Amino acid sequence: MKLIVILIAFCLGACKQISEERVFNKELSLVLDSVNYRDQHFRVQFDSIFNKYGAESNEMKNLWILINQNDAENQRVVAGILETEGWLSPKRVGEEQSDALFYVIQHAPLSMQEKYLPLMQRAVKNGDAKSEHLAMLEDRIALKEGGMQKYGTQVSLNPQTGE
Repeated sequence: MKLIVILIAFCLGACKQISEERVFNKELSLVLDSVNYRDQHFRVQFDSIFNKYGAESNEMKNLWILINQNDAENQRVVAGILETEGWLSPKRVGEEQSDALFYVIQHAPLSMQEKYLPLMQRAVKNGDAKSEHLAMLEDRIALKEGGMQKYGTQVSLNPQTGE
């Protein structure tokens, strides 16, 4: 009897370890690493190019072309992931990789934002996404729909003053 209890305890521990290993998806984590890089790489150059050349410069126009090309590819990849896997928590793919889902949705057209908003709301309720990201997405959607921000997370450039 004692041997059976030891075997059951061992099996439960081993099964838990196997289950936890299956929870983390290295392949999706690597895909989302690439998505995150494509989303952020050119955006981090925005301020320096804007300050050096101005909003209407060819340099800024070229930067936006690159950003939009990367966004389109990222939206295709993330839509495929969300449709097949649902929202991926940091436990499944890593913190930055899970955040990449939000960044892509945040930078997507309104239709994609609205489509995946309920999925993100559920993920936040389950502890699988950040509430501050949800606030940012809700504010961005509200502004795009002509409404007011609830959380005050969004800023934009005033075309008349350039501020």
